[in-house]
Amino acid sequence: MKTFLVFNKIGEITEFTTKSSVFNLENFAEYKHYKRYKEYIILYNVEEPPKNLTVFYFTDDTYNSSVALLKVNEDNVIKNLTYKAYTKQIKKIKLEPNDIIYSSEEESDIIDVSPFIYN
Repeated sequence: MKTFLVFNKIGEITEFTTKSSVFNLENFAEYKHYKRYKEYIILYNVEEPPKNLTVFYFTDDTYNSSVALLKVNEDNVIKNLTYKAYTKQIKKIKLEPNDIIYSSEEESDIIDVSPFIYN
């Protein structure tokens, strides 16, 4: 069984499993549409606003429904994508330093905290 992630409208992330080993939209009946982004496939539905709060690092596209995120290879073979693996991928992204400080504090007083903490 392969693991994938579902991001709901309010930003919660849940891991789900599928028996499918190769991506086919018919195997994900709760979703009507999908978009492919290199090694990821996003499954979604077209719904009325509000928008889903989720922002993916590999696209600027936005969605109005819950979205499922699958990791695949070039042959559409589904790879495991766990919450922990996805957050590790996000942590690898280098952010550009911001020249503007939005605080009255000195730059040395600003503490940069990791957004994810594992116990």
